[in-house]
Amino acid sequence: MTWALCLNCGETKFGAILKCEHCGVSSSGNRELDMFFSDHNYSAGTLEQLGQVVKSINAVSDMPDERFCAFMLYVSTRHPEMLSYEPEEDMIEKIEEILRKADPPDVIVAKPNDDLEDKIQ
Repeated sequence: MTWALCLNCGETKFGAILKCEHCGVSSSGNRELDMFFSDHNYSAGTLEQLGQVVKSINAVSDMPDERFCAFMLYVSTRHPEMLSYEPEEDMIEKIEEILRKADPPDVIVAKPNDDLEDKIQ
């Protein structure tokens, strides 16, 4: 079973490239990226926290491309071990402003079974 982060709305969805039940969007258009933000790589808790980041960004911007870039910049700057992302030069100021306004929460990154002990106790 694959649970994944919907990069459009921030909800957790079944299937990384399947349609999100909450917003109707299926994929970011990048299959590798969609699979990257799934329970193949990260715990359910991490995916939920990343979803809160997406939601905070969505609350301050209605431009899907800018929101996506802001999320990618957030991840690459706060968790460079996850991925590297450099926005286009003309987008940097705008997406940094989105992140300032959104004030996204911190995320604790855990691998798929890292939080297993919490569930057992």
